[in-house]
Amino acid sequence: MNPRFAFVAAPVLTFAYGVIRILDGLDGSRGPGLAWTSGHLAFIGALAFFAVAFHEMRRLAGGGRLATGLAVAGQVGVATLIVQFVIDIVVGFGSAGHAAMGVLFDQRTSCRWAPPARWSRSWRWPVRPA
Repeated sequence: MNPRFAFVAAPVLTFAYGVIRILDGLDGSRGPGLAWTSGHLAFIGALAFFAVAFHEMRRLAGGGRLATGLAVAGQVGVATLIVQFVIDIVVGFGSAGHAAMGVLFDQRTSCRWAPPARWSRSWRWPVRPA
């Protein structure tokens, strides 16, 4: 595959995800179904192309420490988002409706490795009031 393809495919699939999400919400509810799943799969595809683009940008930048560090940060972001979107798809497949998704999402994210700040509803940015 030509790496330049990733520079076009990633934003196109991200745009497709956004359009699918808008269409999914036209009935008043975003939730499990064909639009939910296809939108999430489009975004996972976009993330895969972003990973290729990050690797190519690192190569084009000369592969130094800064380029490598930024590429690694991008790859970590891609990996964490893929995990999140896979969880969303699994929850969508196991839910009868939008309300049931919340219950299943809480069950899927209540495991021991998932409670960092991302999953905590009471978490606040560590900013002191002025």
